[in-house]
Amino acid sequence: MTEPSPGGANPPPPIDWDSLPNRTPRELAWHGFQFKLPPGWEVGGFSKSAEKGTLRFQTRAGLQAMLTWRKLPEAPDVARMMTEVHRRALEARARDLSEGLASKAWRRISQPGQSGGLGADEKRDALVAGEAQKRAREFTRLHTSRVGDFVMGYRQEGEPAQASLYAPDTGMILEWLFPYDDPVQRKGAWRALLQSYQPNAGATRRWAIFGLRLRLPEAAQLTDAAAYPANVVLQFQCPGHLGLSARRWGLPAHVREGLDLAGYYRRVVRQLRNKVVDAEAVFIRDAQGRSRPAARFHFERQGEILMDKLAGKWWTGEGLCWEDPDEKRLYAFEQLGPQKTPRLSVSDVFDISDR
Repeated sequence: MTEPSPGGANPPPPIDWDSLPNRTPRELAWHGFQFKLPPGWEVGGFSKSAEKGTLRFQTRAGLQAMLTWRKLPEAPDVARMMTEVHRRALEARARDLSEGLASKAWRRISQPGQSGGLGADEKRDALVAGEAQKRAREFTRLHTSRVGDFVMGYRQEGEPAQASLYAPDTGMILEWLFPYDDPVQRKGAWRALLQSYQPNAGATRRWAIFGLRLRLPEAAQLTDAAAYPANVVLQFQCPGHLGLSARRWGLPAHVREGLDLAGYYRRVVRQLRNKVVDAEAVFIRDAQGRSRPAARFHFERQGEILMDKLAGKWWTGEGLCWEDPDEKRLYAFEQLGPQKTPRLSVSDVFDISDR
């Protein structure tokens, strides 16, 4: 498990969940797992690897949690693992506080005319460092409890809390780290989060992050992901060299720069080094059965595997772009590959009907 940052001594202020603008839990679906995130949590950092990685979650109050995953050859001793992680975290915090105190004192006494005694701030910091060293020496075990499928471990407020699960169907261990234990959140938001866990293993896998929600075949492999302000893209590779891209834009009126939907998407398709073959205005139906205007494009690009490049073969692609006026977001989905490679139905990927 990724160890907590030993940073400052004080935890972030408690979150007033009722004051957040969006109190609806947000879906998260990634490599082998699904959760419902507490209201207000945003993904602040992510890893793309299916073998090992970390997701970081934050609010305006700061870092709230980290979720790590990694493949293991056999089931671990989860309680022992959490105990060792907690021990290393306490030792790292004590060490960093002591080193910071020594560095601060050295900088002060290096100034001309300064004495070697401790100042008021340094005495306070010395007490904090001493308490951290005592906690590290005296630590022996965590309090544990079962929350859903997870084992949760904690000791006292101000220290990290953890929750771990080994999933035998994927051979993966999932480890949540909460930087500061909080009994209120442990009984509320964190409990709801852990109880929302669902495996994400089967013939169809879900992907949900940054507002994108997809269903893809098990064989689809995540190859790239990018999240910029008002611009998110997830890219996948399927058997037969079929490439998939799902996009989501915010601030439609701003990003379109006065272009209509077809004009904007034509520009996007061309910027991706594609040659537009044809385009048509169509309508899609969303999950509630409402009709939405959309633009469908067919395009070509020179083959991207060696033999197709040498033979000068062109791959065929198609894309669909639509706007969700309720969310005030634009969406698009593209597929590109050799002509004989079967394509996916857009309605199988998104909760829309494009026919």
